[in-house]
Amino acid sequence: MDSSKVQKLQLKLQSLGPFFRITVSSLETEKELGRAEGLFVGAVAIRYGYDCGCKTAELLAINDSDLYHSKLVRFYTRMGFRAVHEVTGGSIQDLAHLLVWGGNGTRMDANIEELLLKWGRKFKPRSSSQR
Repeated sequence: MDSSKVQKLQLKLQSLGPFFRITVSSLETEKELGRAEGLFVGAVAIRYGYDCGCKTAELLAINDSDLYHSKLVRFYTRMGFRAVHEVTGGSIQDLAHLLVWGGNGTRMDANIEELLLKWGRKFKPRSSSQR
């Protein structure tokens, strides 16, 4: 969480079973910034999963359009995720995915330890000589 302080952000993590909410507030203005998307919040979620004993991170690269879906799949693949299932709504297996994720797309998984090893140094506070 030191990285968030460097960026003048306060993160609040609330959980209920496997579900969680991350609220981001500015340390300068103390105003809630709302939902934050991106690598930093994703990294916090991955770390939270690791701290809770999770082994696998799961996501759905939503298929709103072919162009953005292919970009999402490429992005998450570069991050370290791999495709495990195409959710199309065409099979009984898709029912559970549709209930959890709320849409069609590519279900992807990643090993949490591998993600932390690959990306962990990107979220460490920089020394004052590197700023």
